Amino acid sequence: MAKYTVLIIVLASLILVGYKVTFLGYSPELILPDYNYNVTISLSGNTDKSKVVLRSFLPTEDFRQTISDEQFRSKDFNMQIETRGLNREVAWDSFNPEGVFRVEYQFTAEAKPVKWQIQKDLKIEKSENEELQIYLQETDMIPFNHPSISKLFEEEIGSEKQYVLPVLKLAFDYVSKIKTLPFKGSTSALTALALQKASCNGKSRLMVALLRKAGIPARLIGGLVMNSGKKKTSHQWVEAYIGGVWVSFDSTNGHFAKIPENYLKLYIGDHILFKHTAEIGFQWQFSIQPFLAQSKDLFRLSGNKLNVLNLFELFERSGVSLGILKLLLMLPVGALIATFFRNVIGTQTYGTFLPALIAASAMETGIWWGLLGFTSVILFIAIIRIFFEKLDLMHTPKLSAMFSIVIIVVIGISLLSVQFTQINLSKASLFPIAILTLTAERLSITIEEKGNLKAFLILLQTLFVTAVCFAFMSNLFLQTSFLAFPELVFVIIGLNVWLGRWVGLRVFEIWRFKDLVFVENSK
Repeated sequence: MAKYTVLIIVLASLILVGYKVTFLGYSPELILPDYNYNVTISLSGNTDKSKVVLRSFLPTEDFRQTISDEQFRSKDFNMQIETRGLNREVAWDSFNPEGVFRVEYQFTAEAKPVKWQIQKDLKIEKSENEELQIYLQETDMIPFNHPSISKLFEEEIGSEKQYVLPVLKLAFDYVSKIKTLPFKGSTSALTALALQKASCNGKSRLMVALLRKAGIPARLIGGLVMNSGKKKTSHQWVEAYIGGVWVSFDSTNGHFAKIPENYLKLYIGDHILFKHTAEIGFQWQFSIQPFLAQSKDLFRLSGNKLNVLNLFELFERSGVSLGILKLLLMLPVGALIATFFRNVIGTQTYGTFLPALIAASAMETGIWWGLLGFTSVILFIAIIRIFFEKLDLMHTPKLSAMFSIVIIVVIGISLLSVQFTQINLSKASLFPIAILTLTAERLSITIEEKGNLKAFLILLQTLFVTAVCFAFMSNLFLQTSFLAFPELVFVIIGLNVWLGRWVGLRVFEIWRFKDLVFVENSK
């Protein structure tokens, strides 16, 4: 009976998936969530000056990047935003900064990866466009007519200077070979050539110099590589005007005629990102947190009766975000993995589904910090429990006191992570607090009844199963598939029914009784 039940559940789920794919046009690729980025730019300092002025650039929207949810936070600072040429600039000023000051600009960015195809037979032609002439001029930082750069151009590019693609490749390849240094101030194209080492701005200026020398309009782009975490470095790359469009090149990171999705353009031209009053102890920091957002391709399914978009709209009206929906759909997957390890492998864990819950929490903090936070909390509470045992307390009040301590510890971890780390542990509060308390209780009891070694081994098995659950639950293909086809949860139910009928030996039992098992089989 159980076999037929499993078969019916799985077949029904797969039939619905097949119908949606075949007749309604559903596919995981169609609703693949987009990566968005929460970005915070913090400017700070400490001064006794009567006036402080800070200036920076604000990102603008174009064909590949979208900016939303802009927020400005400052105390005692006036703010003014204006557009100058192709850039959007912001200025903060204060006549009473009162020692330590801090200004923050926060926004959400979405950017698409782009790759350009350049025709092999495209010739370099003199541009008559007046707006492009500025991108063919010499500057102090880009002196392309200097004898050293002219000599380099003739040696590396001269024979191929009639066609766009060979010039681009030769200039890109040469600059790519220059050693990359950490960002420190501004480096001219000439200095980068002489030293054969430079940061991204020096390498980019040298490539611009070679392209302008060849008659190809080129310009610097200042921006940010949106990798998760906190950092103090911006980035610069090159755009060349080819076939009527601006094409991106980044010799520092090896991107030829393409730009990744995590590149954010902040300004156009050879500028400095931040300007400020002198001697104010100026500091800046970028804080970046990527997250999955609902794909705009969902609207392509708006005409279908079984449209997944309607499901998302319903959850949005209920205040449930795509991230929460993704987490809910992944929890059954984690629970299945935990069940498999207990019933088939024979692992012992603190709590049947605790690994899946901790893995769900670690999806916000990252697996290593998630495991560290989990282990730190339960070990600390296990030690506290030893103290409570000496007070001879009743079980319920003791558990309630431990519960309160867990909350204090979790809040402490959150505050410390924000203050001292570059990893976002502020989401540590997502750890299932009540279960942490019970887990610490079980750990302490196991230590008393079975000894430290046994308790430690069970803890290691719990951490291992948690890591495996995380690997499955954080898999983008699985997340996308379950978001497109929520009925796959019934497949999980069917597999659980099948596991519920498991009567074979567990893997650990086979190893434990290997002498008896293999002797019996040999007979």
